Amino acid sequence: MRKNDQIPVEKEALIEAFIESERCEFDSVPEEDEINLTFSDGFFENVSSRVEKNNSFFRKLVDSAAKKAAVAAAVILLTFGGLMTVNAIRKPVVTFICETYEKTATMFGIEPKTIIVTPPDSEKTTEETDTASGVITSSPESTETDESTSIAKTETFDIQIPTSDDQDASEANAQADKKTDRTENNENTNSNQKQNDNRSINAEEYAEYTEKGQLKNGVTWSFDPNKSILIIEGNGEIVSDPSDTGFEDVRNKTITLIIKEGITGIGDGAFYESAKLFEAYISSTVTRIGKQAFANCRKLNAVTIPSSVLEIGDSAFANDERINNLELNYGLTTIGESAFYGCSYIPSLVIPSSVTMIGNRAFKFCRTIKELTIIGTADIGSEAFSDCIALKKATVNMSTNGIGDSSFRACTRLREVTVTGSGPIGKYAFAYCGSLITATFDGKITEIGNCAFFSCGSLTGFSATCSGNIGKSAFANCSNLNNATFYGNISEIGTEAFYNCFFMYNVTIPGSVTTIADRAFCRCERLRTVRIVGSDPDSWANVYIGAKNEKFKDAETIFE
Repeated sequence: MRKNDQIPVEKEALIEAFIESERCEFDSVPEEDEINLTFSDGFFENVSSRVEKNNSFFRKLVDSAAKKAAVAAAVILLTFGGLMTVNAIRKPVVTFICETYEKTATMFGIEPKTIIVTPPDSEKTTEETDTASGVITSSPESTETDESTSIAKTETFDIQIPTSDDQDASEANAQADKKTDRTENNENTNSNQKQNDNRSINAEEYAEYTEKGQLKNGVTWSFDPNKSILIIEGNGEIVSDPSDTGFEDVRNKTITLIIKEGITGIGDGAFYESAKLFEAYISSTVTRIGKQAFANCRKLNAVTIPSSVLEIGDSAFANDERINNLELNYGLTTIGESAFYGCSYIPSLVIPSSVTMIGNRAFKFCRTIKELTIIGTADIGSEAFSDCIALKKATVNMSTNGIGDSSFRACTRLREVTVTGSGPIGKYAFAYCGSLITATFDGKITEIGNCAFFSCGSLTGFSATCSGNIGKSAFANCSNLNNATFYGNISEIGTEAFYNCFFMYNVTIPGSVTTIADRAFCRCERLRTVRIVGSDPDSWANVYIGAKNEKFKDAETIFE
């Protein structure tokens, strides 16, 4: 089942609750129609709070922690379809998932499908197998459960929704039985790039291309309808033409795409919304991947981007949520706006030193990236990595244009940031990074924008050389910030810059400061020491200190 382009707020909140749980995260999707789930107590609690906060329908429906998790499971089924494995959960909750699935589908205007539940295979009596197996539809009559027939808590169930309308129950059961073999097969495929290359060669060798055609610029294509393999060859760029119904038809049937040597570019929208595309092999002659070239290919799992590619266009892979391994090679210079927006399964990311531009929202909502390294001095656009909620560590070498507005906004698990190079820190750049503990800046900051570190509630210390101003509310609501040290040539500390830094004890600022705006240090109730570097009492007497900065004025002032 294809995920909706626009997910309702209630639905997205539950999915986010699932992803955010520390002990319950998405596994790598081993097959194009599978997703694995494991529930835990922490997940129950997380979903509980999300449900109660976001939707009255769920508040009325759900009456236990386990059932709240079941509601989320039903939403995951609606969103992704396919196969899910539920561990350590009682059978009544499994049947509750089936019942809730239909109700939730109705709520979101989605036509429900038949659900198939496969019980555990190991250590079962014939009676238990008969009780738990079979097709369970999600109507109220078919989901009633007798507590006396419940299977032990530690059982494991497969819950499956057929992914095409014409797939019957027997086909779906057969797919569930083969899950382990498919998973192992896929892991071996993704483990080595050479195996990927061999796979494309083998696919081409054994394919029978009964459908063929030619694009406007002379590039040709061949399609095997039995294996759903599409090969494109020739010289020049792949240009998609909506009026070419033959090519439009085969690209929407393609599972494996092979782009051969000689192709120099993949044009704008060339494979946009190719609904079945699972893997793409791009030759080393390609230098450009155009705008929306592979956007909304929601089953695309594996893609090779060779070192010959210089530019990845705007939204090139946007919403390709199942890409689970992304390697960007040296030679790439430009990553366009929203290029990988919403690619939800990328575990880590290294951006090579050749990259000079990371566009706005380039990796926004890449919700499984845990570690980021930017080697070169790339310009970082606004919201480039915002809402990467699994990101824990970021190492950034910024350009003179600095870190863009909201670049890391709402990276709620980000704990450690190391920044080298000189440039400005944009507005809201690290705002709402509530887990941020350490922020190290080895270069010179030319300006700290408004709300740059707003509500970084775990930040305990900050030290940097700064040659510009500290913006409005730059560190406001950093309630655990106890020591802030600034060197350089700062002239102004903005309004509410350190508002509500309740545990701040010490602040060090340069003698170049001429203005401390209203409420800059308001509600800094524990401020005891102010150190002024490079000034004296007579010079400091001329500094403008605005209203509601009493704690700053009353603190011990030390001139160094």
